[in-house]
Amino acid sequence: MDFSPPDKTRERPATPTEIAQKIASAEAAPTRRLRGGAREAKAESDRRAALALEEIGITIKGIASRFSGIEAAMETEAVDVAVAVARKLFAAT
Repeated sequence: MDFSPPDKTRERPATPTEIAQKIASAEAAPTRRLRGGAREAKAESDRRAALALEEIGITIKGIASRFSGIEAAMETEAVDVAVAVARKLFAAT
């Protein structure tokens, strides 16, 4: 047995409960980091998906406007053909 006065500068030994808590904390740390990384990856994935969907929407609007122009041109041509046919029919009578 050591009966000398306690050395205040010396650290006291850890209790079994403290050791168990430190071990549990050390074992849980990688899981916490992994979950944090998964959250960051999901946020980045969601951000990229939103950007891609926005770009797709812009592209679809551009295609739709071109189709509208083509549709208008086809209607105009159809009317022109109908007028030309009507003139030929009435001119023949």
